[in-house]
Amino acid sequence: MSFTVEVLLAALGTYLMRVSVIALAAGRELPERLRNTLRLIPAAVLPALVANALVFDGSSVRPLGPWYVAFALALLVSIRTRSIGWTLGAGMVAVWVATAVWP
Repeated sequence: MSFTVEVLLAALGTYLMRVSVIALAAGRELPERLRNTLRLIPAAVLPALVANALVFDGSSVRPLGPWYVAFALALLVSIRTRSIGWTLGAGMVAVWVATAVWP
């Protein structure tokens, strides 16, 4: 099986899994507790992705360097502004600058 076919099958499978949940829940009122839990998922997923990208570089632990400096700056911006947009923007700019000037 070619790589392209494998990617397309994986994409189709992912799409069908997502659509099936939407189709099963369509027209139904979700319990309050479940709605509250679902609202917290994005707030839990983003830090998990950031922590994984920060600590690991492929299969090895990332050494101290520009990524940690950028993370510290983004953390300070997030605490100060409480804005995801400013936090992501500051983090991206900090990564670009830190990797450009880091020896």
